[in-house]
Amino acid sequence: MESHKPESTSPPPPPPNPFKDCWLLTKEHFNTEKHVPDRATYGLVSGEEVTKERVTAVYFSASWCPPCQKFTPLLRQMYQDLRNRNAPLQVIFISFDRTKEAMEEYYLSCHGDWLAVPYDDPLREQLSNKFNINAIPKLVVLRPDGEVITMRGRKDVQDKGMISFRSWQNAANLADTVSLTRTFSETRGVSVTRDPDE
Repeated sequence: MESHKPESTSPPPPPPNPFKDCWLLTKEHFNTEKHVPDRATYGLVSGEEVTKERVTAVYFSASWCPPCQKFTPLLRQMYQDLRNRNAPLQVIFISFDRTKEAMEEYYLSCHGDWLAVPYDDPLREQLSNKFNINAIPKLVVLRPDGEVITMRGRKDVQDKGMISFRSWQNAANLADTVSLTRTFSETRGVSVTRDPDE
């Protein structure tokens, strides 16, 4: 009688972080007024480092796309509000622009202070294929290990705004250290100064 070794029931390994071995652009990379010894590498950051312990929102967009022109300001405002609260969020822009110059102008003038995959990096096409991007704007939200939280990040942002981050953070198993409630003065746009005699 033959004995059979039981099959392993361990879960499959997590998907690799797609930004593990790449360099990403910061807006500082395009600061031509600053003299730097190596312009080619100035303003680049490690993709692995900036996605570690963070929710990563991969933003596929282009300057020629009217829905992108409407959505980008919403995403930029949400990103800024969350960064002001030290939320563990990183947005990475992947351009569908037709030229490098169009991508750079759009990134510098319309986007938040987030990162971008260089226009000539093959990662742009690889991620577009991996996530089957056939319409833009598209916001794909990832865990730190690269596993997809949602392919519908744009809808989350449009429908729930900043509160959508809470569900992303929970799905990423990250500690909840961010207050997403707005104070009365924030919701009314009123600044409040405290009376020193109180």
